[in-house]
Amino acid sequence: MASSSASPRVLVVVLNWNGADDTLACLESLAAADSPAFDTVVIDNGSRRSVAPAVRERFPGVGCVELPVNLGYAGGNNVGLRCAIASHPSRRSACADGPSLTNLFTRNTAARSTRGPE
Repeated sequence: MASSSASPRVLVVVLNWNGADDTLACLESLAAADSPAFDTVVIDNGSRRSVAPAVRERFPGVGCVELPVNLGYAGGNNVGLRCAIASHPSRRSACADGPSLTNLFTRNTAARSTRGPE
């Protein structure tokens, strides 16, 4: 999706439960985003009909995890967090170092506020 070597890579977790249209629209927005480097993973949280086949077809660079049962909001997002930690060593250190993560969010929020409303 978006790419920049100056910014740390982050993982955008998109949690889906029986909302394929909303999830695909979200991925369209992310694909068009002009923002620092990020990867995306969709967690299909036990949907009756998984969104993963449509995601893989339309967004081949997006990771998908299909859960057999709904783990709830926190449980699904925890799966996404585990994916982030497992997939990239720099994310592991950011998760272990709370102040670094806080600085990342503060820096991104400040950058958005200087650009004005979106």
